[in-house]
Amino acid sequence: ATTTGPAWCAARFGATIIPVSVKRIEGGRYITTLHPPVEGMDADIQAGTARINAVIERLVRDNPLQYWWSQPRFARRPEGMPPVYSPNVLAFVQKV
Repeated sequence: ATTTGPAWCAARFGATIIPVSVKRIEGGRYITTLHPPVEGMDADIQAGTARINAVIERLVRDNPLQYWWSQPRFARRPEGMPPVYSPNVLAFVQKV
């Protein structure tokens, strides 16, 4: 469910898309990394969105545990509902 907003802004206003990743480390601290700009942002909004998605996918594949840490939006479930995440993901979120 990726929005086309960033690609549209880049095409419409000449904005530069600079990917940012944040890695949580021990002690509740973070390391923020600015990555090279996404190239090839033009009037083709779908292609631009695909380029952005490719960068996001690469960052997730480089460190999937950090992605899961940032995404457990449904960690708390109504009583009787099955869990969405594996116990490993939830244990990682609580540990770090």
